[in-house]
Amino acid sequence: GILADGQEPTCTICLDDYVEGDKLRRFPQCKHMFHQECADLWLHTSHTCPNCRASLLPEENAPAAESAPAAESAP
Repeated sequence: GILADGQEPTCTICLDDYVEGDKLRRFPQCKHMFHQECADLWLHTSHTCPNCRASLLPEENAPAAESAPAAESAP
C-alpha cells in the first residue's frame, strides 16, 4: 500500500516497511519521510535527502525536520 500522502510505505534508508506506531521524520524541504532513527543517523553524515538529494541544510527562518507518527496505509 501507499501512505496517505502518496509516499511508498518503506523507509528507503533501512528498506523496512513502516508499521503503525513507528516514529517517522519528514524533511520539510522535500516532504519525504523516513524512520526517525534512520533519518537522524543519515543527517549525521549527509545534508541531502536520500530519495531526491534535496539540500536539507536549514534556510534562515525555515523549520527543522518534522516528526510525524506512522500513517495507516490507504486501502
